[in-house]
Amino acid sequence: MANILLIDDEPDMRRALRQLLEHYGHQISEAGDGDEALRLVESQKPDLALLDLRLPGQDGVEILREIRREHPDLAIIMITGFSSNEAKMELERLGISAFLTKPFHNRDLAAAVHRTLEERRLLNEKSLHEQQLGKKLSPNARFAGSRHSRADEPPSPGYRALMNGRRLAPLILVMIAATAAYFLFQQKKDASVDFTIPFEHPSSIVLDKDNLWISDWLGEKIIHYKIAEGLSLERRYDLSGEHITGLAVAEGGLAYVCDSWKKTISKRRIEPDFALIETAPSPGPSPSCLFWDKKFLWSCDAVTGKIYQHDPSDLSVRVSFDNQAKSPTAVAIEDGFLWVGDAASNKIFKHRLGATAALEAMYSLPAQVEAKALSGMALHEGYFWLARDGSSILWKRSLKKLSAEQIR
Repeated sequence: MANILLIDDEPDMRRALRQLLEHYGHQISEAGDGDEALRLVESQKPDLALLDLRLPGQDGVEILREIRREHPDLAIIMITGFSSNEAKMELERLGISAFLTKPFHNRDLAAAVHRTLEERRLLNEKSLHEQQLGKKLSPNARFAGSRHSRADEPPSPGYRALMNGRRLAPLILVMIAATAAYFLFQQKKDASVDFTIPFEHPSSIVLDKDNLWISDWLGEKIIHYKIAEGLSLERRYDLSGEHITGLAVAEGGLAYVCDSWKKTISKRRIEPDFALIETAPSPGPSPSCLFWDKKFLWSCDAVTGKIYQHDPSDLSVRVSFDNQAKSPTAVAIEDGFLWVGDAASNKIFKHRLGATAALEAMYSLPAQVEAKALSGMALHEGYFWLARDGSSILWKRSLKKLSAEQIR
């Protein structure tokens, strides 16, 4: 997770880049002009800046030179509208880490950001290692401990008992066996299962009886599995050009898809190839998930934080609800409760649906699931199916395994 500064004069472009990078768990700040960019670089000390070459009043090269004077080590990716080798050579002399030429796919941006941050991390580790090595090889460090060594100390009683080991060995074996038995019992009891999928950027999960549907946000695909002992691949659907942030599967071979970049919700026929039936503008600027409750379509928006209920006949909004999630990334309705997964806090909020969505409970994810930002969630018969961006593992966990937190 990194702090990234976006420098671009187009609000829509900044919003699209923010959605993409926040999806990966990065912290984002924005600047619409050069003066604001310089102020934020100085005050926030970002790990990486994305700089548009063409800005009003002051072009990106001038801003780059000013940044380099005070912050020569800041990683910068330049976004350009041309591919001139001469211009690129000039920018490289000013220390650009990477280039992105418009138009670009989301996978291109994600790869450039990941590569740049990884290169910077390795450089920092190398520098730290060299500093530590220098200290170890210095004369003061070499002789500082020469007067006294732990090898001169007599072994402690605890050390002698540990090395003897004969009295402790049976107890250790019993403890290991008991721990393993308890662990296996708990696994069987709670039916926690992990499934591996062949991609690392799932953006939504849909469970329909023994059918599992997952959208691959970076690969711009929807994958259909059958659930048996494991996952059996049924089919892949290529939706090239769609930035899929939400998926809902309805009766009659219909499905709904939302696109955060186009700010649309579309109605589609699954066969053949998720053919488009109609498209409507999303009610908010960043649709982030969908859910079908057998009667109505539901959507979330990552910017407004609202939950919307749609009429499936024309996708118009019937009612909207506020909720506790700052960046809702998944929604489910079950037994009169609205469950919302939050990418910002990696928590799941339970609301009672009525005239409003009243918060009833809040749950933390297991530690191994919480390591990356929650990107998809489905609820079925008391079990959550959870996906995280940047992970190829789907987690199936009992609600009982989630830690309830006190509501303040």
